[in-house]
Amino acid sequence: LGPTTDHAGYRRALVRAAAHLTRELILDDGFSRMTKGEIAGTLENIMLQYVDFDHAVRRGDSYGVKEGADVWSPEHNEVMYHKGCPWRENPDNCTTADYPDAAEQGLYALSLQFV
Repeated sequence: LGPTTDHAGYRRALVRAAAHLTRELILDDGFSRMTKGEIAGTLENIMLQYVDFDHAVRRGDSYGVKEGADVWSPEHNEVMYHKGCPWRENPDNCTTADYPDAAEQGLYALSLQFV
């Protein structure tokens, strides 16, 4: 369980780093002191790392995670793969203009929209 939570935390840090660098790429105010090319390259590496760590957390068999959350966590599977939006305050209302099929797919499908 330890390696899974470690990698889940690292995955969360990658999402935050991607959000920060995306902000920098859009605003282009020099806050990160990186060129646009450096930011784009770093974002690409972050996304590749995110996919690798996400697979480790969910499936296991890599980065020291023997069994991923898909195997041992029914709560994880409920949120990630089942219909509806159990992560929302009103899980029956998943409708958004940007993601009209959210009610038919779990959070995993939504997360793939950003990778």
